[in-house]
Amino acid sequence: STIQKQSDLADLTLSDVTRAKHAVKQLHERVTTVQHKARQSEQAVQEITMEMKKLDYAKKHLSKTITALKRLHMLLHAVKQLRYSIRSCDPPDYKNAANLVDAVQLLLGHFEGYMGSVDKMRLLKQDVEQMRLDLNQGVVFAFRVAGFGGAKALEKKKLDDDKRKKKSGKNKKASVEMEQSKGADNDDEISTRG
Repeated sequence: STIQKQSDLADLTLSDVTRAKHAVKQLHERVTTVQHKARQSEQAVQEITMEMKKLDYAKKHLSKTITALKRLHMLLHAVKQLRYSIRSCDPPDYKNAANLVDAVQLLLGHFEGYMGSVDKMRLLKQDVEQMRLDLNQGVVFAFRVAGFGGAKALEKKKLDDDKRKKKSGKNKKASVEMEQSKGADNDDEISTRG
């Protein structure tokens, strides 16, 4: 009977150990499944975070692009109005032109980095500078007419124009010489490399 009890107890213990091993195996499988799902979730979170960063980056640059386009539109509109105020009105609308010159200069400042690489921007800036010069000359001429009379004002205007042409000719000559010396420097550099 003691042997019988121990035999039954051994069978019961073996059965308990088998059930415990099975329970541990199931628990291990569940832990492994949970760990696998946690890794997948972590990877999904990292991918979503990366996509969110990309979208944030795109939004930032899209906002900058939209702002630049709005500024460009305002600049072109202001230049068009300035051109009309100076070249289409007789006499020029100095009051409106003065306000527009300030606005155009401010807007041109936003595009300063493009002046060297975008020809149309450089040409636009040159056109604005020419309009400012025309405006300045018109104001000076109007004051001279008021102060000295028409004949004397025309005489002084001719002298100013001659000085400006002379100065412009010197500037062009210096610019051509500088370009030629750059070309010669480049030729020397190429020959020393070869």
